[in-house]
Amino acid sequence: ESIIKISKTKNYGITKKNNKSDTTLVEFSSPNTNKPLHLGHIRNIVLGDSVSRIIEATGKNVKRVQIINDRGIHICKSMLAWQTFGNGETPEKANMKGDHLVGKYYVKFNQEYNKELAELRGQGYSEDECINKSRLNKEAKELLLRWESNDSEVIKLWSQMNNWVYAGFNETYKKLGVTFDKNYYESETYLLGKDLIEEGLKSNVFYKKEDNEFKLIDWKRIFDEEYGCGIDFNSRFPPLNISNSSQLLSGKLRYGMVSYGFEMILKNDIFKLRIYIKDRELNTSNIIETPEVTLEEILSD
Repeated sequence: ESIIKISKTKNYGITKKNNKSDTTLVEFSSPNTNKPLHLGHIRNIVLGDSVSRIIEATGKNVKRVQIINDRGIHICKSMLAWQTFGNGETPEKANMKGDHLVGKYYVKFNQEYNKELAELRGQGYSEDECINKSRLNKEAKELLLRWESNDSEVIKLWSQMNNWVYAGFNETYKKLGVTFDKNYYESETYLLGKDLIEEGLKSNVFYKKEDNEFKLIDWKRIFDEEYGCGIDFNSRFPPLNISNSSQLLSGKLRYGMVSYGFEMILKNDIFKLRIYIKDRELNTSNIIETPEVTLEEILSD
């Protein structure tokens, strides 16, 4: 009887909000403007909207917001690829959603960039030299500097491509029945962040990398001593050759490390991994160093 009664009661369990209701801020989605919304975004969007609805059902006043990452080197990569290879293509001409079109050129940048790196490797350059000599890499960085200098031509292109992306995003949000009370944009807040960084540098709260040197991160100290996680990443690869054969193995090996605190420590920094390969007596037999990357580049692959 109770279940039947509940099923017949309209809005059972929902508390109406009033003038005295507390306000709760829920931030979700918050995409980058260099690619379309994918399944991972959709998961976070529906989770965020569901949490918002549940909180609203308890009588709270809910404000839905998102922080859109609309600036940075990744945005400039899409812009440069469109400038170089786009031939004036628009969402209308291509019959594509705007976010899909911009994402197409982000992929195009990486395809052409990898071709450049392959050619430079073939000429005998090291990974760092290849990255530094890459024409596309240099031009993307120059585009970012022009954006930060408020170059009118670059700002116009940036606005145009971001608007294509927003139109695509809004189409997806509409299909999902999701709305936001306010959008925040990184392009409107990054200058405040730069001022805080400059202040932190002066007071020695932060350090600045000099002469392209990388600071060695002691994971054991950070995770074990500071956070008590007991994680130092001094782990071994699983055994590959379990037979008595002395035959050498060749090929690619993918190895995933548990990502405790990576985002917290590395944030948007450029970093590289130095991997020490040791023999059974724990003598270092080889050292491998990766190219310079960011977490975003790894996660987007």
